[in-house]
Amino acid sequence: MKKTPGSLTLKFSGICTHFRNGVVPGVPHRVVLPDATRLQTGLITVQEPDGSTPPPVMYYLTPHFPSIKVVSHEVDLAVPGLISKKGHILSGVRLQVINAVDGDMVEEDDDFPGLTAFVPGYSYSSDVVLNGRAACYFDVFSGTLKTHPPLVPSGPRRVVITVKTDGPPELLVTPLISLGEQGKSYRRLLGTDESPDVTLKVRNVEEVLEGYFIAEDHGDFDFLLHYLTARGGIPQIIKEKTPGMPPGELQSVTKERMVQVLNEMASLLNDVGATAVTSGFGYAGRRLRPIEDDDLNASCADSHYP
Repeated sequence: MKKTPGSLTLKFSGICTHFRNGVVPGVPHRVVLPDATRLQTGLITVQEPDGSTPPPVMYYLTPHFPSIKVVSHEVDLAVPGLISKKGHILSGVRLQVINAVDGDMVEEDDDFPGLTAFVPGYSYSSDVVLNGRAACYFDVFSGTLKTHPPLVPSGPRRVVITVKTDGPPELLVTPLISLGEQGKSYRRLLGTDESPDVTLKVRNVEEVLEGYFIAEDHGDFDFLLHYLTARGGIPQIIKEKTPGMPPGELQSVTKERMVQVLNEMASLLNDVGATAVTSGFGYAGRRLRPIEDDDLNASCADSHYP
């Protein structure tokens, strides 16, 4: 019996890094969600046009958490130990559309920032990009990529990939690290014969307390999290400002702001437990919510290599 043609529209937001053109052997397009689940601080300097480097400034990066969500209807995405019922990714997974129709990977535009624009000497970490040291891989073998304007003027451009499927889309979930049964994968049907066209949000964003006030400087440096995919990690010198960085001379985070950030993290520890925040992937406490798409600033743009 012939199946009803379907489609899966993948909407990416947050720190999702696209590796294209065969960077990953046998995979034309891999989207890496790096493990960004820990509070980080660092020093960064932006080179002057003459190549000189001004004194570095200190920045902070708050935790980002990976998740997937079907937009149009409720789907139980639960995979024990890997994905919660609501789509929080709890441990590293590889995702594929198991019933994608054979075809080419087509990029209709390339209008989102590349990693080498800011670090010309960027080279990827094999551990992170190839060998499972990440929060999630989404491997796409055929489909069409487009970028879309920001939802708000200060927001990021959005990357959307549409994959044609043989019947309602079906997701294959494979652990990046074996949890006991070697090579075991899980299938999750995302649509029905009556509703074979499905939109799936793939996000790697902050989760915050309900009622949380988003500070004016929040997320200015988040684009640097893409460089968790780099050999050597986040660089200390970049060629030019990354998306979302404020205009003018960069300023170090103040002691007062850093104290505020640490207090916010302490609130998370009190509300959801230290183990959830410090030792694993996304937590799903009742008082937490993901940052909404229209609250994301330009630093939460996808990136790509090459």
